[in-house]
Amino acid sequence: MGEPQLHAPTGSPREAPRRRPWSQAWLAALPVSPVLGGVLLFVAHVALGLTLVGLLGDFGAEPGRVLRLLRESGFATVIFGLLIGYAPAAMAASERAQLRALHDLRPALRISPEGFEGLERALTSFDLRELRIAGTIAALATLAILFLDPGVQRTRRIDDPVILWNVWQNVLAGWLCTRTMSRELRASRFFSRIGDRYAEVGLFDLRPLAPFARRGIQGALVAILMLSLFSLILLDRGAARVAPLIQALVILLGGVSLFLPMRGVHRRIAANKRESLARIVERIARAEAALVASSAGAEADAATRLAALLALRREIESAREWPLEFSLLVRFGAVVAIGLLSSLGQVILERILGAYLP
Repeated sequence: MGEPQLHAPTGSPREAPRRRPWSQAWLAALPVSPVLGGVLLFVAHVALGLTLVGLLGDFGAEPGRVLRLLRESGFATVIFGLLIGYAPAAMAASERAQLRALHDLRPALRISPEGFEGLERALTSFDLRELRIAGTIAALATLAILFLDPGVQRTRRIDDPVILWNVWQNVLAGWLCTRTMSRELRASRFFSRIGDRYAEVGLFDLRPLAPFARRGIQGALVAILMLSLFSLILLDRGAARVAPLIQALVILLGGVSLFLPMRGVHRRIAANKRESLARIVERIARAEAALVASSAGAEADAATRLAALLALRREIESAREWPLEFSLLVRFGAVVAIGLLSSLGQVILERILGAYLP
């Protein structure tokens, strides 16, 4: 995938309206927040799925038909419905959070008002080709897993309505979720490049750069919540066996999501720190030479100057290279804990509902 462009597109936005994915255009058209829009999509998916499968599927005669329907399709339809509702809602909510982070960074960016408007337009634009490629790869991979993986249970014919519905919701969820994560990755790279190109760096006060870290935490939350929902699908394969893998992925995704937006500004801070140390080392060398060559009356002043320079060097060496404060680390730890605890909760849930899982 290409790197996100930082420059504004040519032409006026009024003359060339920016295209948006259908899921985002649909959410934007609703008179409700993205979260409520995702809830509506979840409800619609579950209602449609249970109605279609209930009417067309063969679950035997009453009594027990409803229970068999819920066991074979109900649980999966609910979990896939959560993913299908979550993915576009998370993309829309994340876009708003990205814009807030960009505006919070404005005082720390060396850029003209026109250039900043270009950053806004670039951040809110969509690379539809990139999203289509990501979604297509996810759909093909999902189909390959469903039809080629010997571990996937096959209790019905391929043309059975239950199987067709399951294939559809697998593909749709994979398509939507992968597009959302592709969008998050693009935004993280975007912030990284902003930090590398435009951030005004001061070694002893990184507070203006904290929005880079907040953006990383927001991206980690999107990824970890999605992974937690997805891992529910694996309950029927043994949550106790899957939990360590999920926990490893939570830590990996959380770390990448947190540090990627800060990578560019980290390079700027590290370069600034190296340059400052190089200058202070030169001044220390000159101060040492001046102290050795100073007369008896000037020794005190030369020694005081050298001590001040040495203290400044220690301060520079101990300066942080990442704009992470303790409060932000606590928030990140809470986000990671959500994913780690969810995998443990799935083990408990499997023990409780194991008899009802398909």
